[in-house]
Amino acid sequence: MIKILLLFPLFFILISCSSSAKEENADGSSLNPNGDSELAILMREMFVFTQKSKEAVEQQTMIPPLPENFKRIITAKKTDESLDTSIFNSHALNYMRNLEKLYNVEKANQRNQFNNIITSCVVCHENFCGGPIKRIRKFYIGKK
Repeated sequence: MIKILLLFPLFFILISCSSSAKEENADGSSLNPNGDSELAILMREMFVFTQKSKEAVEQQTMIPPLPENFKRIITAKKTDESLDTSIFNSHALNYMRNLEKLYNVEKANQRNQFNNIITSCVVCHENFCGGPIKRIRKFYIGKK
């Protein structure tokens, strides 16, 4: 009986640690109905980065530094391992190129380049995982 009482707190700690790594909605359900793959988590980081970048472009202030982990977009474990990686990788590389260009254009052209990034996201999501397209399109600056 004592062993069980001693193991109970350890079990509770293990459960709480594993659940804290998952990203959840307010009701405790997963944000991704198909599970939280590395790519899904990376995409959420990209979403937050895009929000901050949009604000910087609109206010003509310094764009946040490009996170190094975004380069993992190609190697991150996908929710659907059966997707066509050659097509996905093509879209991912296009996104990265457009994102890197944002740091090298004049401020006057940042809005257009930012919108190019958003277009690359939309085009990819039209081929894979269309769910977030409506949210992504809200990032466009000056487009409806």
